[in-house]
Amino acid sequence: MLAMDNPLDRIFTNLWNRIISPYSFIKNFQAILSFSGGKDSRIVLEFYNYLHRNYNIPKPIVFHLAHNIRETSQEKLEIQNLLLSLNDGKNYFRSKNIPKLSKRIKKSLEETGRIVRKNELNKIAKSHNAYLVTGHHTKDYIETVLINLIRDSGTNFTTMPTWDGNIFRPLTLLTDAELNDCYKYISNVQIWEDETNQSDLYFRNRIRKNIVPLLEKEGIKFDRVYQNLHDDVEHLNFEEICPQMKEDIPSFISIAHSTCSIIHSPSLWKKTLDLHLRLISLSPARGSTVRETFKFLQEKKSFEYRTKEFLLSKQTLGPAFIIPFNSSCYDEPQIDISESKLQVSWNQQVWSENLSQEDGYHIGFIQDGLRIAHNKSMKEVSEIFRENTIPKSIRKYIPIVFRKNEAILILLSLWNPELQNFPKDWKK
Repeated sequence: MLAMDNPLDRIFTNLWNRIISPYSFIKNFQAILSFSGGKDSRIVLEFYNYLHRNYNIPKPIVFHLAHNIRETSQEKLEIQNLLLSLNDGKNYFRSKNIPKLSKRIKKSLEETGRIVRKNELNKIAKSHNAYLVTGHHTKDYIETVLINLIRDSGTNFTTMPTWDGNIFRPLTLLTDAELNDCYKYISNVQIWEDETNQSDLYFRNRIRKNIVPLLEKEGIKFDRVYQNLHDDVEHLNFEEICPQMKEDIPSFISIAHSTCSIIHSPSLWKKTLDLHLRLISLSPARGSTVRETFKFLQEKKSFEYRTKEFLLSKQTLGPAFIIPFNSSCYDEPQIDISESKLQVSWNQQVWSENLSQEDGYHIGFIQDGLRIAHNKSMKEVSEIFRENTIPKSIRKYIPIVFRKNEAILILLSLWNPELQNFPKDWKK
């Protein structure tokens, strides 16, 4: 490992500052690092170990796939020993005969390795409820775009995003100068570069060796091109973001039931989800999220679906709510009680009333079987929540005003200002 005071610390600190707001999930979820042994994956490994030491994020799990194309037994042993030295041995080393498998499935060595690696990584990520991390950067992005253009494979200029809901690519947020500095500083640690990276047999290598240097000579800025073609909020100049920006993002966003009811294809549902996710600074929806929740829409079922970043909740005839897990609605309400005033702050909203604690007024929350007086009868609080399409996971956070042991007012307006507190005539 690099020394604690190595020159990469400055770069890693800057990268962390760019990442932490739009990608806050890395604070709580474990990462599975796809480690080839080369310099890019080694930079990612050093970066995550730095974050673990300095910001207490979960220690990453490292995965390596030996392709058996040209790896020596000594190299395999060295990489295995590295993995054993990390994270108390909680890492994964897989060895597959990629050349033999390539012939059997009639795919290139590169494509076969990618398929095997993807399958293995997804299985590990699922077992650990983790996300995947690769060492892709902006030069890799340019190479991929050129390959697709030359092969007429389409012109998706937004390919290889920093975060696609499954794979995180933090090195795409480095400037060209920072990436070059990383290469310079990483040269004093052991890496295992694949000799096939220099072979002209591979199309990507020919692009990398012949076309990319020409673009560099002509003055291309890889980081600028990437940012210009990935215009999501996470790719803005983070030093110039308005400091009020985060405060202006709502704690949730909803998709009207009338909109949900006319969506008849997964592709249209994805476009709808992605538009709303972007409005609250979240990443595009994963394919599995789209497929599984679209199925619920088609079946006209109530559901709550959790991803690593947000909750998607919908009742049968209600709107679909997208609630980020860093939303203020998951925070405990702030309650201020004085001799003559009761004030509750929650979910970016404030409610206050001249009520005395001495008269038995206090704030509580829903309990099994809790009822509230309405029109000379008693009504279940859970039924009121259902009628107002409050997501099940949120109901326990909604403040309720009690007088002694009796619930007298549900503060629905703190969840959604468009709702009225229940009952309206509570003062009578």
